[in-house]
Amino acid sequence: MANNTNWMLFGIDTRDIANRWVSSWKEFLWGDDSPLRGRLDDSIKVISGEGAQTYHCGRPVSGEADLQAIALPESLVLERKLVLPVMDLVDFKTILVNEVIASSPFSQEDTSWGWSRELSHEGQYVARIVMAATSTIREYLNSSHNILNHTGIEVWAQAEGRWIVFQGFGESIRTARYTQRLIRSSAILSFLLAAILMIFGLDATFSNFRLDQLRDEEKIVRENATDAMALRKKLGNTNKSIEEINKLLMEYPNPRFQLALLTKLVGDDAFLQQFQIAGNKIRLRGRSQDAAKLM
Repeated sequence: MANNTNWMLFGIDTRDIANRWVSSWKEFLWGDDSPLRGRLDDSIKVISGEGAQTYHCGRPVSGEADLQAIALPESLVLERKLVLPVMDLVDFKTILVNEVIASSPFSQEDTSWGWSRELSHEGQYVARIVMAATSTIREYLNSSHNILNHTGIEVWAQAEGRWIVFQGFGESIRTARYTQRLIRSSAILSFLLAAILMIFGLDATFSNFRLDQLRDEEKIVRENATDAMALRKKLGNTNKSIEEINKLLMEYPNPRFQLALLTKLVGDDAFLQQFQIAGNKIRLRGRSQDAAKLM
């Protein structure tokens, strides 16, 4: 009792949830109406009293097939039809097993059966069950087709125009081949997904590396820009200083050039008493024997 309580959560048995989850995946991957099985399953050649026809997922197709199935005559097959509400596969199979046990005229050990289902327009499951005596099936395979290996070939029967596979014969061979294809396809798909993820990962890594480079370059540009701004500011201050110096030079020019020129122009018969220079203006006072000529 304590062990069962450990699996209860809010009054729900979590083991039942896990079993239903696993069952749903099995139905999706290995169910007869699985879309994956419709693409990866083998074609099979069904031999009946009317001849041979190749089928794929219950539909007739052209061409040959590696696997074979024997169609039982209607006289050896019992049919049952059930209309059930939509439910999960576990409950669905449980109802079918109980129906087979209740309606089979054969002993439980000697009963072979198969089933199919489809969704009706009313949103309900239409289940078709075929039953036959296992001993009768084996005798038919031996006498009519000289088949002694009963697990090497499938046994089919029709119910309301639909083919149904009997369980417990050669259907495991087709299921094993389908499983191999499913594993191989899953491995290829996983490899492709891994390759795509690797490509995106490499692209993200390269983009991150390039982003780091751009950040480093931006940092260098910012540092250079800071230095350039500092130099520009320094250059502006220098230009201001030069302007101030030029103003001072204009206001207080160097008199050496003018004094040298006056020394050359003024002879020994003249002398200067006063020399003033302000910008481009010069004021002179002096004496000379011929001032008009000197000027």
